Amino acid sequence: MRAIVVRETGSLDALVFEDLPDPEPSTGEVVVKVSALGVNGGDVNQTQPGERRTLRQLRVMGGDAAGIVSAVGTGASSIEVGQRVVVNPGVSCGVCVRCLSGRDNTCAAYSLMGYGTLNGGYAEYVVVPEANVVRLPDEVSFVEAATIPIVWITAWHMLYDIGRLEPGDTVLVEPAGSGVGTAAIQLARMAGARVIAAAGSQWKLDRVEELGADTGVDYTDEGWPGKVRELADGRGVDVVIDASRGAAFDAAIGTMAMGGRAVTAAPGEGSTVEVRRLFRDQTVSAVLMGRKSSLPQIVNHFRSGRLRPVIHAIYPIAEIKKAHEDLLERRAFGKVVMTWE
Repeated sequence: MRAIVVRETGSLDALVFEDLPDPEPSTGEVVVKVSALGVNGGDVNQTQPGERRTLRQLRVMGGDAAGIVSAVGTGASSIEVGQRVVVNPGVSCGVCVRCLSGRDNTCAAYSLMGYGTLNGGYAEYVVVPEANVVRLPDEVSFVEAATIPIVWITAWHMLYDIGRLEPGDTVLVEPAGSGVGTAAIQLARMAGARVIAAAGSQWKLDRVEELGADTGVDYTDEGWPGKVRELADGRGVDVVIDASRGAAFDAAIGTMAMGGRAVTAAPGEGSTVEVRRLFRDQTVSAVLMGRKSSLPQIVNHFRSGRLRPVIHAIYPIAEIKKAHEDLLERRAFGKVVMTWE
């Protein structure tokens, strides 16, 4: 099979096409022929200078993948060859107390495909545990499905599981134009919350209002947290959703109301949160993806039209560097998707 591998870091030239052996399913596994795959910030960061992980082995990136089941291993009974599926990249042991209680993303063995020792979807075929594929209804295309796994599962977990979002709550989402941001806006609105969106340019603020955000602020403006508090009736926001990978999270902490909950999926290396700022019954949490149980629910909402993909661009796999550049240069609004031709 063809695959895009990373053998070194430093630039987009680290992305190399190679021929690798087709994967074979072990007991309880399935092989998926990838039709479409999503690009995430974590993929892009792995090719850049300063990448901290040592590339001790061949790495195939990519946490988002959708396609057709091409092979089924012994013991896999719920999936058949030829079925359309989307892949959940969060792999856990499946038998520990946390997995069995539905908290699989906190399993000690939890790992994300494409970001460690498990190869991901930047390949024509990917092998995954049977529990990590969800059937796709005909109403959801492979391209649409490839936008779902990492950002929608993460946003669902941030808002509903950790943020304990309730109808009538006020939510701050930043950066609102990111994959997690565009998902969080829709999920918050679906739950009956009021949404304040923060982005770094006016064209993105215009777009997030089209998605359902009630109002927006430019986080490049000095004093933007104070404006957020004003927009939240002077009391502050109930839930902060952060995927900024930068200092915006520290500033966003200052927008929380009494009893507010701040959840980050990508705190920047320079981020520091002073505990003394949280003596208002406030909490700060960091999450890694979310629970397996959320993906089938998200897919059903896509099927019904209650949720919809936000796609910045669709590229053939040959233009992978262009796809990565969109994220590196912050041109993307929503998700960038690639397709195998």
